[in-house]
Amino acid sequence: MNYQENALEAFSSHEDMKETLYVITTSDFTSNAYTYAQGLNIDLINGKQVVDLWLDFLDAKRDQIDGLQAASQM
Repeated sequence: MNYQENALEAFSSHEDMKETLYVITTSDFTSNAYTYAQGLNIDLINGKQVVDLWLDFLDAKRDQIDGLQAASQM
C-alpha cells in the first residue's frame, strides 16, 4: 500500500467525525486535496499558513513579555 492509499484509508472514516481534522504540510496541497476536504471537517494548512501562524505566535509572546517587563518596572 502506498502513501496515497494509506491517506485515503485514514480519512475514509472521517465523515462520521464531529471534530475538525487538521492536515498540515510545509508545501501546498493539490486541487484534489482541496476538493476532497471541502464539505468535510478537514482544514488544510499549507506551508505559508504554518509560517504565518508561527509568526503570529511569536508576536503574541513578544507582546506578553513586553507587558511583563513594563509591569515589573512600575
